[in-house]
Order: sequence, then structure tokens, then C-alpha cells
Amino acid sequence: LKPYSRARSSPRVRARARAPRLGGRRRGAGAAERMPADGDDEENSTMDQVKRQLHSAQATMQDNMRAMAERDAQLSSLQSATENLQGSSDAFFRASRRVHRSQLWQRYRLYLLAGVLTSWVICWIAFPSYLVRYVLFSLIVIAIVFLVRAFLNSRDKRFEEGVQQRLAEDQGDQEEGAQMTRAPLE
Repeated sequence: LKPYSRARSSPRVRARARAPRLGGRRRGAGAAERMPADGDDEENSTMDQVKRQLHSAQATMQDNMRAMAERDAQLSSLQSATENLQGSSDAFFRASRRVHRSQLWQRYRLYLLAGVLTSWVICWIAFPSYLVRYVLFSLIVIAIVFLVRAFLNSRDKRFEEGVQQRLAEDQGDQEEGAQMTRAPLE
């Protein structure tokens, strides 16, 4: 290897040797216009990174909005199922209360019948002259008790029908309100 000597090369030759060669050409005024500078490459890559991050954030946001819409739909269905269950439990409670009253009425009716028959026998033995009056009076009292019971049954039945009608109206109103249109996510 020969040592490098400055004396042999002129400044022009040295400038040509230092200039980078691109595509067989030296970098000159025309090449500078065609070729972006190193700062432009960095700026373009930074812009590309920002665009990629923006698209990624946008996709994440759209996924989150889809998930939120799905959760909203699930919550709505859960709420309607809860309301249906509440209505069913209310209906069950009313039915069980009606059965309980019916059983109580049957038991009290049996006690009433046994008491009236016992009182008639006692009246027939102790006061035979008042038997007809007592039987008529006791039959009137029994008829009044049955009429009061029939009135209470009809009142309870009307009340339950009114409650069921209000529940049906409330569910119809909620279903109408639940049918909202959604804007597209994309």
C-alpha cells in the first residue's frame, strides 16, 4: 500500500472523490433537487409513524365503541329479563296470596258451618219456640258473609287485572323506547 499523498491530487479531484455517487452520477445541483435530504426522510418517517398511530387509535376507538354497543345491548336484554322476572314474581306473589286466602276461606267456612249447625241444635233443644227465627237470622248472616266474600274476591280480581294491564302498558312503552337507531361506527 502506498501512503496517501496530497501533492498528487488536485482539489478538484479530491472533491470528486469525496462526493457520494448515486446511480453513476455525482451529486450536483440537479441531483439535490431529485433526492430528498436526510431531514426530509426523517420527517416522512415521522409522518408515517403518526399516521399509523392515528389509524391504530381510530381502530381501537371503533372496537371500543362496538364493545360498548354490545354491552349496551346485553344490559338492555338483562334489564328486560329482570323486569320480566319481577313481573313473574309479582304474579306469583298475587297467585300465592289468592290461594292462601282461598284456603283460609275454606277453613273458616267449615268452622262457620259447624258453628251454625251446632247453634241450631242447641237452639232446638233449649229454645224450640225461637228455632225458626234463629234459623232465618243465621241464614241471613251467612248470606251476608258470602256476599262480602264475593265482593272482596271481585275487588281483588279487578285490582290484579289493573296491575297486569299497567305492567303490560309499561312493558310496551319500554319496548318502544328501546328501539332506537344507532349511527354506523365506521
